[in-house]
Amino acid sequence: MVPPSEEDVGFTARELDVLRLIARGMSSDEIAATLFLSPHTVPGYRKSLFAKLGVHSQVQAVVQGAARRLIELPDAPMDGAERREVDDGVVEGEARDDR
Repeated sequence: MVPPSEEDVGFTARELDVLRLIARGMSSDEIAATLFLSPHTVPGYRKSLFAKLGVHSQVQAVVQGAARRLIELPDAPMDGAERREVDDGVVEGEARDDR
């Protein structure tokens, strides 16, 4: 599926809310509760987002949403790495060996 051009796509505020919550890893039931929606409504928003973004999965939707600067990704440490802040505020990652 080829994504429509960004000029042709208009995302509703509610669609962007759903996308942000998907990016946080929330389930449909959690999204519904957070946004005071019926759990049966969320799949419709998800389907609309997927079509507008030209994707087939939640991961692809989040990546496309971030690439298009529709959402900011939640700050989370990379798996297998520890994050630490150095003196100038820059965050560095260090590989861990948990063996």
